[in-house]
Amino acid sequence: MGGYVNFLNAQNINGRALSEHLDKERFEVWTMLYWHQNAKDFENTKGVHYLMNHRPVRLLGWIPYLRGIIHCDAAYLPKGEWTKFCLFISRLFGCKVFTTLEGVLDEVFLSRQKNPQETINRYKLFEPDLYSITKYMAESERERHGLQCREKILYLGTETSRFLQPPHEKRALRNLVMIGNDLNRKRAVEFIKMSFEFPELVFNIIGGNDIGGLTFNEYVKRVGANNVVYRGMLDHTQLSALLQDMDLMFFPSRSEGFPKVMLETACAGVPTLCYGDYGADEWITSGVDGFVVNTFEEAKSVIQELIDHPERLNLLSRNAVELGKHFDWKVLIKEWEEEIIRLSES
Repeated sequence: MGGYVNFLNAQNINGRALSEHLDKERFEVWTMLYWHQNAKDFENTKGVHYLMNHRPVRLLGWIPYLRGIIHCDAAYLPKGEWTKFCLFISRLFGCKVFTTLEGVLDEVFLSRQKNPQETINRYKLFEPDLYSITKYMAESERERHGLQCREKILYLGTETSRFLQPPHEKRALRNLVMIGNDLNRKRAVEFIKMSFEFPELVFNIIGGNDIGGLTFNEYVKRVGANNVVYRGMLDHTQLSALLQDMDLMFFPSRSEGFPKVMLETACAGVPTLCYGDYGADEWITSGVDGFVVNTFEEAKSVIQELIDHPERLNLLSRNAVELGKHFDWKVLIKEWEEEIIRLSES
């Protein structure tokens, strides 16, 4: 598993989950540790072998990849590091290498890349063992950039047990929440804009502390958003506790891959209201376990509907929990195991 499982970012968190959940009786699992640990809850998992990434990383970062590929029959490399080197070594040692396309390569995403074409070409290097994490993404990137993903979709899971809440009755829509580290890319400005439409509600933001070059409090003071509360960066325990008081997540981002935060909030009984630009209706059944809309006005109408008919909240909340359970790593890991075996034997 080509991820630093003791360091927090999306690929590393997924790599950690895979290394923990893969059946140790069927697989000998190797993964990597970063020289600087920032995942406070990380603990070694029995049956997993760890390869340390030593400083200076720019000079020595290839070593744990080499050691892992030598030991393994199949390697999952989601981070985009040392790609050509890893592919060359894998051919020498007969190791099958695959990766996942984890975000829509649209203009928003590519504008943040130093070399957009190089990013696209890096994914092409993994063909035919390139996988998508959603059907929508596989289809859109085939049309957009000619990327050929495997027919099999490797959905990402969530640690359901960390967020499951005991059922509690929701009497009225009171608290909306948004979660995201990069508030600019996640379009927090639109979340705050919605707060002006519903001054009787509380709009809670969790995550990064930068909006348009200002701190959250500076921005809120400038625009006069009196019903918006910044909750800061929260770990899973703190987030799970706070979600007990939330009723709906409004997620205004328009450029995503498969935002697992929707599943985490779902497990806590908090359905998501989001836009459909990245194929969210692939996992959310709009009006049943969340809402997928196309415009700000449609999102506004959904919120007003829930204010007028609060009795809908309890059914939405229960259905959202079932949605979250469906994407539990304990359920999805079997799909990954079968595909890894198929790859290693091909």
